[in-house]
Amino acid sequence: MSPLSEQNSNRSRELNCLRDRFEIENVAAEIDDHDRVVDFAAHGIKTIGTSMAVAVSLDNLVERPDLFTMLANPHGESDILQVTVTSRDATGSRLHELDLPGDSIILLTHRREPASVPHHDSTLRVDDMASVTRWKRRRISSTSRTSVP
Repeated sequence: MSPLSEQNSNRSRELNCLRDRFEIENVAAEIDDHDRVVDFAAHGIKTIGTSMAVAVSLDNLVERPDLFTMLANPHGESDILQVTVTSRDATGSRLHELDLPGDSIILLTHRREPASVPHHDSTLRVDDMASVTRWKRRRISSTSRTSVP
């Protein structure tokens, strides 16, 4: 193994250990060397190259300026969270029946199939993923963030 490959492998193992220690589900790394993708992927680490990150940012800036502003400004008034439904009380309830905190709205739902745009009659189940946008002015408690009602 070359010194560079060994260094890349060690780095991906370090990130993997940090993910496990702090119970972080999604770990990502910016890489410029395409040969590193395989090693990082072997440890479950998502990668993006600098060129792709710039291209995606520019595309969002031009095509979706409001979304770009929301995502690019950590001190902005809104945020997008991806949460896992953990409450059995939510199972079978239609989205319009849920008591979401503050100015929150469910943008996407993810079950076993690809993400879909929900409608007022859509329902959630335990272990579904939901992409939720909210206004930061009305803080959502940490328990609300991790379990959609």
